[in-house]
Amino acid sequence: MEKHGTVRGLILPSIVEYLSKEFSWDENEALEQFYTSGVGAAFADDESGLYGQSPLYISALFIEEYKEKQVGEKEKNESIDSALKRFRRETSKVGIIPGIRKHRYYKKHSVKRKRKSEAARKKRRKQF
Repeated sequence: MEKHGTVRGLILPSIVEYLSKEFSWDENEALEQFYTSGVGAAFADDESGLYGQSPLYISALFIEEYKEKQVGEKEKNESIDSALKRFRRETSKVGIIPGIRKHRYYKKHSVKRKRKSEAARKKRRKQF
């Protein structure tokens, strides 16, 4: 346990430095943002083993988590309508909404095969 704390102590300054450069934060802000994130919690947990990874890898995980979190947040002085419009635009780029609609209900494999063959039949009929 003492060994892991030492490893974390050696890695953490590099992580804070990467985050400070990426987001133009001071060291305290970078440290606070990191430790309030899911990656920071996993880094502090001995069982996750994240303390054994490189600082660059851990920073990249945090940056990915932080940017995903930012998609749904409303900016200052932004109306609800423009926030919704921005949210829809960003989620449509990623393809989240069609994925949610596709997996809304469970479909048996036999039903999927049947619909796929019917779609292929319709496509063949259109070609002729």
